[in-house]
Amino acid sequence: MTGIGQIRNITLHHSASNLDTTAAQIEEWHLARGWEGVGYHFLVEASGRIMIGRPIHLQGAHVRGRNHGNVGICAIGDNTVAGQEWRPAQLIALRELCHAITLIFDLEMADILGHREWEGARTLCPAIDVSTVLGF
Repeated sequence: MTGIGQIRNITLHHSASNLDTTAAQIEEWHLARGWEGVGYHFLVEASGRIMIGRPIHLQGAHVRGRNHGNVGICAIGDNTVAGQEWRPAQLIALRELCHAITLIFDLEMADILGHREWEGARTLCPAIDVSTVLGF
């Protein structure tokens, strides 16, 4: 794995799985793909609990061709499936986590994108407007 370099972005994802999926299960899926561990730096469970994934000083594996300088945050659930959408506790945790990262790394809220917002992305992920989620 290579280092993340200067952090310039945060990308939000949904796991495209049920709300009861665990961070450990997502790591297993990523290991099965031949990766060196979970591709996200943080995972937010339905309860709002924030789990540390890939160490922040290492480059993630979450936006093809755009991982350098990009912190990946995945909230468990699937915003395209009724009943599996992010829960209020997750939204609060996402706001707080993103706010903390922007303060630590001197980023602007405009530096936070949903996976689908990256040029060339072929996904609905996270299937929710990031600015609405973050309240800006």
